Amino acid sequence: MIVTKSDKNKHIKDRRTQIPLAILLLIVFFSSNQTIPGARDISKYFSRADEDILAGEYDKAIANYLQGMMYKSWREEAVVFDDLGFAYLQKKEYEDAKKYLTQSIGFQRENFNPRFYLAVVYILNDEIELATEQLKIIEENVYFDQSWMTKTSGITARKPNGKIIKENELERIKKEKGIYLEKKSPSKTIIHLDAFDERNEGTFYFAQGFVYKIKEEFDKAQRKFFEALEAGYNEREVRFQLANLYHKQNKKEEAEEQLKKISSRVVPFPDLHPTKFDVHHRLKYHENYLISALHGKFLKELEKGKINEAIKPLEKSLVVDERSFVINHNLALLYYDIKKIEEAEIYCARALWYKDFQKVSKDDTAGCHDLMGNIFYAQRRFDKALLEFKEALEIDERNAIGHYNLGIAYYALGNKQNAEQEWRKAIEYEKATAKPEKERAISKSELDVSIVVRKKSASFMSHLALSQLYLNQNLIEKAAEECEKAMSLKPSNPQPYLAMAKISIINEEIEIAASYLNKYLSLGGKKDKEVYSLLNLIEKRKKD
Repeated sequence: MIVTKSDKNKHIKDRRTQIPLAILLLIVFFSSNQTIPGARDISKYFSRADEDILAGEYDKAIANYLQGMMYKSWREEAVVFDDLGFAYLQKKEYEDAKKYLTQSIGFQRENFNPRFYLAVVYILNDEIELATEQLKIIEENVYFDQSWMTKTSGITARKPNGKIIKENELERIKKEKGIYLEKKSPSKTIIHLDAFDERNEGTFYFAQGFVYKIKEEFDKAQRKFFEALEAGYNEREVRFQLANLYHKQNKKEEAEEQLKKISSRVVPFPDLHPTKFDVHHRLKYHENYLISALHGKFLKELEKGKINEAIKPLEKSLVVDERSFVINHNLALLYYDIKKIEEAEIYCARALWYKDFQKVSKDDTAGCHDLMGNIFYAQRRFDKALLEFKEALEIDERNAIGHYNLGIAYYALGNKQNAEQEWRKAIEYEKATAKPEKERAISKSELDVSIVVRKKSASFMSHLALSQLYLNQNLIEKAAEECEKAMSLKPSNPQPYLAMAKISIINEEIEIAASYLNKYLSLGGKKDKEVYSLLNLIEKRKKD
């Protein structure tokens, strides 16, 4: 039986971008400095008020915030001024809303959310010039697109904690919205990532359009209303405003066209109903035990294997603490797991940004860089994946999975020599650091918990990757040797048997190839087009 050169090439083609990477851990821990219910009266009242805000019970929220403020100094009570202002806004008690929002602006100058709430209060209270002033300040300072990146060119950009930002860090956050650049000097700028709640982007454009309409700056109003639509703001509200805008300009057809889009029939233009502003609010800058409660819900859903349901309480946690490294990291990992790569990238970038503002272990930091590398790799941005894997290894040089993943990135970039070296290092470090693992129960009172999402042997995967590398180079004996080592590590994994089937075909050992392929299928290997092709080839050779 003769296997032709074309047959060989068919089964040793370069599949480098299909070699899988590995992800280590899903981090789930409650920091020891997390506020526990009942620890202090201030935490009790503020936490109750936060729950009330989230539930939309604004009377209760106001009562609890005011009660908690009795136990604190002015500086400590100021952290809830924006919460109080927002609650009074929702109750349409505009004078109290203005009082607390104005105080909040003086206390949190890098937080533009209170300015926006105040602008909405002014609009609803028919104080249009004052609303215009606040909206203008936001427009001049907050970025909703990537134009802020050109402003940082050639200057020293820093985080609020003073740390200089690397070029690749800026690249990571380019998809962020609501960024504020605080200019400290001609060559030094502070970047605030969470200056404006991006959920309010559409509401912001809507408010601008409303103000321009009242001031009869119709072209500007029209542009802002369409921006609000594009940002996903309440279509019915926007089109009512557009219809009213055209009605004011005697553009009857345009007005009716907008009404048709939100109504099944054309009616005479109605009086404009009361304007509704959908304003979102984040709870910022004060301790809160709600994170622990929401994490509890997250864990319950995760234990059931319901990843989409587990994501919901984590996303809600961001309303309470959007700066949490743990929440952002875990959301990134879960989104990566369900193949929503763009969402995973945004949350992972936030986790890496916020790690400098809280206590994060070296292992968790390295794991987050590794996750970002996986994300970039999935987007085929191999050069950026390489940088992230290198950063992970700068933190922990002996991390076997890190070397395995770095090898994959090198291989994807065509650097096979470095790939081979990294896979050899992965095998070496895993062997050196391997320890017997003992299972232990984790008590409910524990504050630090890690859950293994998927555990893969770096040595097994490296041997398998080396086998693929040597197979692509037609080094058949070396490829077989690596395959056998992979098999010895994980005899129940089907992948090495598929590789050995290919090698056996190349060696013209058709019966052995058939045996390996049957073993691959019996262990649960996927019967895809490649496997069907191999089966057909084996059957054909048996007949020859």
